[in-house]
Amino acid sequence: RPAAWHVPPRNPDFTGRDSLLVRVRETLLRAFPGMAVLHGLGGVGKTQLSIEYAHRFASDYDTVWVIDSAQPELIISQLAELAVGIGAATPVSDAQTAATAAIAALREGMRWLLVFDNVEDPDHLASLLPDGQGHVLVTTRAGVWQEIGTLIAVEEFSRTESTTLLTTTVAALPLADADRVASALGDLPLGLAQAVGVLQKGLPASEFQRLLDSQATQVLSQGKPRSYPATLAAATLIALDRLAAAD
Repeated sequence: RPAAWHVPPRNPDFTGRDSLLVRVRETLLRAFPGMAVLHGLGGVGKTQLSIEYAHRFASDYDTVWVIDSAQPELIISQLAELAVGIGAATPVSDAQTAATAAIAALREGMRWLLVFDNVEDPDHLASLLPDGQGHVLVTTRAGVWQEIGTLIAVEEFSRTESTTLLTTTVAALPLADADRVASALGDLPLGLAQAVGVLQKGLPASEFQRLLDSQATQVLSQGKPRSYPATLAAATLIALDRLAAAD
């Protein structure tokens, strides 16, 4: 593990995504600047992919720092914490001054990885991206990123990835039942992770599917995994609220 390390715990149930991880790695190594942008729907597993990458390739970096960017006004304070972590500032330094010092220090270094998670707008990272020789990984649902970094689409699980997750985490779940649950949830990783949380408590797969048909909001509010910020029901309602506000 790098000396400067601020990354959420690894998900022990992380499944599949091997080809995506290879593509992220190759993009960061070959592109200039070394920046990859993971984009896709909410709940599709972008954050989990970025965290798994950080853990899997941790030994290649001296500094790895994940910055929660959902609230852009908090990015500066997190960069200030990074500055303290790498010795570029002290805890009593002004946040903006410390953040600037962190960017300057990274610009002079080589073996670092910054992960900006859940960025809503590329403008939120304006002047905050070190143009040095380290790597930047961004997760986002939208935005025009083509001129900033290489886009990598993150989509739903393949059916094999879905059924593998279900059958390896839910004891004695038949493959046929796993296939039906995966189909009902559209192979969406967040939905599947919640299904695991509910099915592990003993609810039969047939009853889970019945509840999806009759009480979707209720059942998709249950089994929230620690690796996601919200349930699928909550994420959907948030998206609907944003859509209503925009149009």
